[in-house]
Amino acid sequence: MTADVTFRPATGKGITISVDEAGRIVGFQYTDE
Repeated sequence: MTADVTFRPATGKGITISVDEAGRIVGFQYTDE
């Protein structure tokens, strides 16, 4: 099980962080659209 948390401080830009059930970061993705 993982959870995705998206931070979007400005329209069209942001970062999505994926964490596992233990709360460890397993990946992240920048969004720049």
